[in-house]
Amino acid sequence: MEIHNLLVEKVRKILHDRNITQDKLADMTGLQRQSISRVLNKHVRFNSIDTLQKIAEALDLPYSYFFGETDIDNKNEPIPAILPEPTVHWGSAPPDAANQQNFTFIPIFESRAAATPAIVEISRDNVDGWVCIPKINHTEDTWHAFKVRGDSMSPYLLENDLAIIQPYTMSPDYLQPDKIYLVHIIDDNGNTGLMLKKAMIKDHYLFLTSENSKYEPLIIDLRKINHNPIKGILRRVWREA
Repeated sequence: MEIHNLLVEKVRKILHDRNITQDKLADMTGLQRQSISRVLNKHVRFNSIDTLQKIAEALDLPYSYFFGETDIDNKNEPIPAILPEPTVHWGSAPPDAANQQNFTFIPIFESRAAATPAIVEISRDNVDGWVCIPKINHTEDTWHAFKVRGDSMSPYLLENDLAIIQPYTMSPDYLQPDKIYLVHIIDDNGNTGLMLKKAMIKDHYLFLTSENSKYEPLIIDLRKINHNPIKGILRRVWREA
């Protein structure tokens, strides 16, 4: 479905489900009744993210509702269950553990918040520690971890949670809307970094959304870049008690 029609259908559905009229939506958002009517009747297109943001905030919706493919009342949790008690070894040297053939030691790379909100910088040259998990298959040997910075994916991911990432090697066409991905981006000032976001593809555009509604969605035109910006998929989370 074309992206404008998708957004309109999403707004119409939530208004119907909650028995909210267009007049009421105008009061809730501060938008003009005529403007809402023209958009929802597809006479004009959504002309700015600001309009969508006002609707999302008024209806208390995450941006993922508009860009995901599941209903707000039936969406899946975007992250795996939080690991209860993995063994975490702090320090740059790998732990010397018995029966290493039965366990995988995942490096925890140093991370810090960048100047641009929601971007994290990860240094693969600096290892802060190791996460020890039972070995399931050899794919875990390529995983890595880092501490979450910022609150863009709150409440699912909190500051200092350990995010455990599996490298993503498939085409962006196979993204799942209920998963969280590690995405490489370039900001307006040319700085590069990584973000944890929900992601989906529509008409050559990559839509990146946060769970925290104060962060606006990002839209990347894939035709303007020559690499796959999806670098990993979130597989495990550890939250210290």
